[in-house]
Amino acid sequence: MINKKEKSAHGAATPLGTQLNRQEQYNTNREKIEPIKLAQEIFTLCMKIQEGEDGKVEHRRKHRCSGPTVFVDFYGHVAQLDVEISPDGWSEEEGRKEKFSFYLGDYWGHQQEERAIKCKERLTELLEERRGNGDEE
Repeated sequence: MINKKEKSAHGAATPLGTQLNRQEQYNTNREKIEPIKLAQEIFTLCMKIQEGEDGKVEHRRKHRCSGPTVFVDFYGHVAQLDVEISPDGWSEEEGRKEKFSFYLGDYWGHQQEERAIKCKERLTELLEERRGNGDEE
């Protein structure tokens, strides 16, 4: 005969039990997921922009490699994401040209969402420009 502890442990070890535990563990509240999804999309765009012709992420400095350079910083203590862009490549003399900064946690709201969307749109624009320039060559 299986006692209650063994039965519940067995249930947790089954695929269905594992799936149910994951669903409880991760909150699926749309309001909480939206900023995370947007941040993931932004990071993915940043990585795609940094890809070279061979598909590998490359070092980008002005006059060494063509294309924009993207800097991404996440500050976990305040749940803030910063994205800085040098559209023509980065150089120490010129620095970073464009900056997008927004909070993903407690301060997330309409204003933060607008900033994140503008960042995503700008990154998408840069990626499309790179692809367009690559097609013409």
